Order: sequence, then structure tokens, then C-alpha cells
Amino acid sequence: MQRGCHGLAREGVEVVVEQGDSGGAIGQKLVGAGVVRTAAAFNRALDANKASGSIRPGTYTLKTQMAASDAVAALLDDSNRSDNTV
Repeated sequence: MQRGCHGLAREGVEVVVEQGDSGGAIGQKLVGAGVVRTAAAFNRALDANKASGSIRPGTYTLKTQMAASDAVAALLDDSNRSDNTV
């Protein structure tokens, strides 16, 4: 696999976080979209990040194959939200 080749590495995907989604539910969505490898790794990263309670509902554009801690950070960064759902 060549790095940097279009379509082969780290594509952008949209993930929708609904009001009331638990960390486990978000983790499963991220696994399904190919963002993180396991929900357990995402949940560990979520627990380790003191700001994780600030994740807001909305549609996020994330990269595939992210480290779990990077996925948490991306969900906390409003610049990754593609909508402004209140």
C-alpha cells in the first residue's frame, strides 16, 4: 500500500453523534465507520480525557484509522463538526 495515494489511506468519513449517545455508542459508531479499531480503546481514551464530557451532538468529519485518543480530540474540536445542531 502506498501512502498518500488517493483512496487508499485515511479517508474522511462522517459520524453522527446523537443527543444522549453514551461513550460506548459513539465508540461503536466510530468502529463501524473505520475511524478507530476497537470501541474498548476509544472508551479508554474517552475516560482518560477530562474534557470528554464536552462532546456535543452533531455530524463530525473524521479520518479513518485514527488513534483512539486522536478521535476523542477530534470530537472535542468544533472545527470537525459539519453542522451546528444545538
